[in-house]
Amino acid sequence: MEIREALMMTASQADIPNNDYGYGPGNIWSALFYDYRDQI
Repeated sequence: MEIREALMMTASQADIPNNDYGYGPGNIWSALFYDYRDQI
């Protein structure tokens, strides 16, 4: 689940997902360095 969350939170539309593009394309590079513990 942490990998999925990192991809969703670093996607291009993470702030405002919609029905057409969802969260948008994931940003793999940012997801590698995403620290999910900061979101708690």
